[in-house]
Amino acid sequence: MTDLVDGHKRRIDYLRISITDHCNLSCIYCSPMGGREKLSHTEILSYEEIVALVEAAALAGIRKVRITGGEPLIRKGMEELCRMLSAIEGLESLTLTTNGVFLAERAKELFSAGVGRVNVSLDSLKRDRYAQIAGQDYLDRVLSGIEEAQEVGFSPIKINTVVMRGVNNDEVADFARMTLEEPLEVRFIELMPTKGEARARHESLFVPIAEIIAGVEGLGELTPAEPSDSFGPARLYSLPGSKGKVGFIAPLSNHF
Repeated sequence: MTDLVDGHKRRIDYLRISITDHCNLSCIYCSPMGGREKLSHTEILSYEEIVALVEAAALAGIRKVRITGGEPLIRKGMEELCRMLSAIEGLESLTLTTNGVFLAERAKELFSAGVGRVNVSLDSLKRDRYAQIAGQDYLDRVLSGIEEAQEVGFSPIKINTVVMRGVNNDEVADFARMTLEEPLEVRFIELMPTKGEARARHESLFVPIAEIIAGVEGLGELTPAEPSDSFGPARLYSLPGSKGKVGFIAPLSNHF
C-alpha cells in the first residue's frame, strides 16, 4: 500500500481519533447552546474497530496517532486501547489530548500502555475563573495531573490555552511564566468561531494572536524554538532562561 499524500504533495503520517463525544466539562466555547445530543454506545467505533483502522492506516504510512474526545479518559478501558495501538507495527508516536481531570490517577498506567506525549487543556490558573469557564471546580485536579505526568515521564507535556477577551486574556503572562521553571510547552490558541446564536458572543471574545504575543513579550524577548515534534500548527518560541517553550496557534489571523 502506498503512502498517503494530499493535493499539495505533502505526505500524511498523522491521524487523530476521537474515541468519545462525551465530556465531564462544559466549557463555554465548546458546549453548544441548548446542550449536545450525545451518540449512543452502538454508534461509535469499538476498540477492536479502532485498532483495525489504525493497522490499515499504518500500512498506508501513518506513524503518529492522537487519541482525543470529548474527554477520552471517561471512556472505560481506554488504557487497553492504548496498549493495542502502541503495539501496532510502524506506529512511532501515541499521544493523548485530555482536560486533565483524571490524569493524576491514570498517568502511570497510560505511560506504561505506550502513551508518550500528552496535551492538557487548561484555560485559567485561577480557581473561580476555571470553574466559570469549564463548568466544574477541577483546577486542583488538573494541576495535580500535570505534575504527575511530569513525574511519570511524559515528554513533551503541552498545555493548550484558549485565550478569550475579558475572560482569561489577563492570564497570558501567568501561563507563559510556567515555562520559565518547568519544561512545559504552553500553547496559546485563538478562539474559533461558532455558528448560530453564539457566534456574536464568540466574536466579542476573540483575541488575535499578535495581541497574545505582545502579552508574552512583556516577560522578555521571544526566540524561535525548535518544535518538539514534526506535527502540529504551533509556532514555538522560548523566553530567556526558560526550561520550556511557548507556542502560538492562529487558525484565524494567520491560517495554518
